[in-house]
Amino acid sequence: MKRVLLSQLQPGDLLFYYNLDDDHEVDHVVMYVGSGPYGTTTVIAAAHTGTNVSYEPLFTFGLVGATRP
Repeated sequence: MKRVLLSQLQPGDLLFYYNLDDDHEVDHVVMYVGSGPYGTTTVIAAAHTGTNVSYEPLFTFGLVGATRP
């Protein structure tokens, strides 16, 4: 996978988050949508396994990088 800058995100890029639950690991991944209910900062995400996937605003807390599959 190719690492991408946030300023160069394209729909389908994956964003990785570190240590959101104090386990000191990358523990959350969302997919960038490109446009949606939150404009160009829309991602698709699920809070955890077993929950519904929904549109969310892109958040940067814990964000460690983005890749293009």
